[in-house]
Amino acid sequence: MKKSIISLLPLTFGLFIFSLILDATLTCAVAQPAIETKKAVVYLSDMKSLSPEAASYFMDKNKEGLHLMINGEEFKKGISINTNSALIFEIEGKYSTLKVVVGHDDAYLEYKGKLTFIIQGDGKKIYESKPLSAKQKEEISVDVTGVRKLHLIVNDDGLHSPFAVWANASLY
Repeated sequence: MKKSIISLLPLTFGLFIFSLILDATLTCAVAQPAIETKKAVVYLSDMKSLSPEAASYFMDKNKEGLHLMINGEEFKKGISINTNSALIFEIEGKYSTLKVVVGHDDAYLEYKGKLTFIIQGDGKKIYESKPLSAKQKEEISVDVTGVRKLHLIVNDDGLHSPFAVWANASLY
């Protein structure tokens, strides 16, 4: 009768399973772990902006200190920013995708202007929204592979809508 001894040795790249059968037969098999790795989500509102201190923006709330709202939908993460301004983030080429929902801040719906949202990577335009009215929002997903400096720009059409929202602005 043959007896076996099984030993599991955890290593950096998986598990090696050794089975030693007492009659001097040695077998070795490699089992790959079934671990799905998820990339961590990084919210821009948790990062420090390189924009001048004079820029009027608020992280995870609006100017009034309330949750961010676009067309009645509440967002716990994001940035409220004065129109006709930009935010700059150093992302050092670490991410591949930026996802964000953009629109007017519901606290200022009495203003009737249209907003355009522009995303630039290292000074090159990689996205521009259509002009959005007060009750419109747009979900954006753009490739930021290799981008070192990310610019979020919002412009109004001259009717001075005071604040725009970059909601759930996140890097993957």
